[in-house]
Amino acid sequence: DLHSFPTRRSSDLHIDRTVIATGTSFNIDLRESEVVVTLIEGQVLVTSRASQAWLPIVTTPTPTALPLDAGETLTAAIDAAETPRIEKASLDTVTSWESGRLIFDNETLDEVVEQVGRYARQPILIADDRAAKLRISGVFNVGDATTFVDTVSRYLPVRATSRPDGTIVISAVEKQ
Repeated sequence: DLHSFPTRRSSDLHIDRTVIATGTSFNIDLRESEVVVTLIEGQVLVTSRASQAWLPIVTTPTPTALPLDAGETLTAAIDAAETPRIEKASLDTVTSWESGRLIFDNETLDEVVEQVGRYARQPILIADDRAAKLRISGVFNVGDATTFVDTVSRYLPVRATSRPDGTIVISAVEKQ
């Protein structure tokens, strides 16, 4: 089962969430199957599109609008099939892309490859579920897929191969 994380335009997606900014600084991270909203400062309300005929300016949550406090992250499935979860966030990690770094803390390789792949010139694919589920922590430079792949190949039980079209495929190997 090959996991692919292509770059997608917002016009290619149907996302069932609306973020209402009320004088704030926040980060939205669109992932393969979920959207992650992190409030850096100020206030936001996150609501499902289905609950709105129009967007009134509101400062208090309704049953369908979830407020975030600074330093919190809301993660919601793109298809709105699951109840969103709100957790504390590391603001340094969430905003690290602004300074040209990507910081990961015990995340699955498929999540990390999705993030790294956003900035890579060549596609990076995960070849199997065993590799996808491996966990990794580290700091990587935005756009430096070569160093990322080299580091992952040295520290995890995976092998990276390049296809003729430039695609890098990462697959699990047996530990020696």
